[in-house]
Amino acid sequence: MQNTQELWYFIKSQMMELKNISNTDKSTLSIASNVLLMGFEYKRTIINNMKKLTEVDGFNAWRHKESADLSNIVQKRLQYLQHPADCKNAKKIVSTISYFCGFGCQMHHLVHGMILAYGLERTLILESTDWSYHQGGWNKVFMPISNSCTTIDNAKTVNWPGNNNATAIRVEAYTDIIPRSQYMPLAVPEDLVDRLKTIHGNPVVWWIGQILKYIWKLHPITTAYINNYMKKFGIKYPFVGVQIRRTDKLIGEAQYFSIEQYMDVVDEYYNSMEIKNNLTKRRIYIGTEDYNVIVETKAKYPHYEILYNKNLPKIPNVELAHMYDNVFDVILDLHIQAYSDLLVCTFSSNICRLIYTLIQNNYVDASAKAISLDTVYWYYQQEHNKRRAILSHKAESSTEIDLKAGDIVNITEYGLNGYSFGTNLRTKKEGWYPSFKVEMEIERVKFPNYSKINSKETTFQLN
Repeated sequence: MQNTQELWYFIKSQMMELKNISNTDKSTLSIASNVLLMGFEYKRTIINNMKKLTEVDGFNAWRHKESADLSNIVQKRLQYLQHPADCKNAKKIVSTISYFCGFGCQMHHLVHGMILAYGLERTLILESTDWSYHQGGWNKVFMPISNSCTTIDNAKTVNWPGNNNATAIRVEAYTDIIPRSQYMPLAVPEDLVDRLKTIHGNPVVWWIGQILKYIWKLHPITTAYINNYMKKFGIKYPFVGVQIRRTDKLIGEAQYFSIEQYMDVVDEYYNSMEIKNNLTKRRIYIGTEDYNVIVETKAKYPHYEILYNKNLPKIPNVELAHMYDNVFDVILDLHIQAYSDLLVCTFSSNICRLIYTLIQNNYVDASAKAISLDTVYWYYQQEHNKRRAILSHKAESSTEIDLKAGDIVNITEYGLNGYSFGTNLRTKKEGWYPSFKVEMEIERVKFPNYSKINSKETTFQLN
C-alpha cells in the first residue's frame, strides 16, 4: 500500500508543478486537473481494495493474535526485570527526569533508560525529585515503574558506561550517552524481528511503543482528570489528530508549516474516506501551545468540527508549559491523540513522535497512521536511519543521487512528492531518490532473550 501512496504523491506533485507553470495552455491545465481528480479516485480505490485483502482467509485475526503474543512477551520481560527477587543486590540503571527539558524530550530519555536496562538486564531506578512537571514526582502522575524495587539502597553508583560489576550505573539526563550503546534506538531485539516483520510496517516504532506501554501507566488521579475532561467537553471519535508546534519550537528547532499544509493532508484523508460511504463528520483534534492556531483553523475551515484542549491559554505562554501540574493537560492531549485515526504533525517534534509511538499500542499496525510534514521518524542519538535500495537509480538532476541495488541509504527527509532525501553510505553523496526504490533496513541487535522466564507465566492483555 505504501508504494501506491508514493505513486500518488509523485503524480500529484508533478501535476501541481505543471499547473503552476505560468504559460501552460488551458488544454494542458484541463488534462492535469483531470489526472489529479481521477488519479486520486484510482488511488483511494486501490488502497481500500488492498485493505480488504487483509481481512480474508483469517489473516487479520492471525495478525491480532500475533501482535498480542509479541506484546505479552515484551511486557512479561519488563515486569520480570523491574521486580527482581533480591532488590538490594540486583544490578541497576539509574535514570532521572528531574531537569528542565520538554515533556517529549524527558519521556524519550526515560525510554532510553528502560531500553538500556532491558539490554543490560538491570532494573531501572527512576529518580524524579523536583520534577519540572510535578513537584510530587513521577509517582503522582504515573504509576511506579516498579512496585518492589525503587531505590539503589545506598549502593555506590558509577557513571555510564560503568562496568559489569557495578551495582548501579547512572545515566546522566542532560548529556549524550557516550559511549553510545548498541541497544539504543533504532535497534530492535533480534529475537523479535522476524515475527514483527509479518505484522508491522515499522518494527522499531512497535518496539519503542512497547517500552512506552510499560512506562505509560496513568495514576488514577490522571485517569480521572482525563475522563472528567472528556465527559465535560464531549470529545468524540473518530477524528484526525493534528499536532501543530509554534512559539519557541520555531526558533532554531523546527521549520514553519502553515495551517493549509497540515489541512491539505487532512482533506485528502477525509476525501479518501468518502468512497466507503461511512463518513459522517469531518473532525480534527488540534494539539498546540498557541491558541491562535485554533482561531485561524476555525476561520479557514468552518466545515470541520474542531476539538482542542479548552484549558489552552488564550495568550501563548512558553513558561507555563513547563510549570508544575500543567502535566495533566499535556498528558490529556497525548492520550486523546493516541486514538487518532490519523496523526498529521512534524517528526522533528518530540511530542509528535511520542504520540506516534503511543498510537502503536492501540492498533495492530499503526505504522501508516502518521504523516509527517518534515522528517522521517527518528530517535535522538540514533546511528543511522537505514533504507536498503531494492532497485538501481540513475540521478536525473544535480539534486538526486545514484543508487545500486543493495546500497544502504541514511534517510533524513520525506518529501511527500514520491522522493526521499538521504545519504548513500557507499558513495557518501546526499540527495533525493525515488522512495519506492528502497525498503526499510531493520537494525537487528542481539538483546538478552530472557529464556529464564517461564513461558507459561501470567500474560498481559493488550489495551
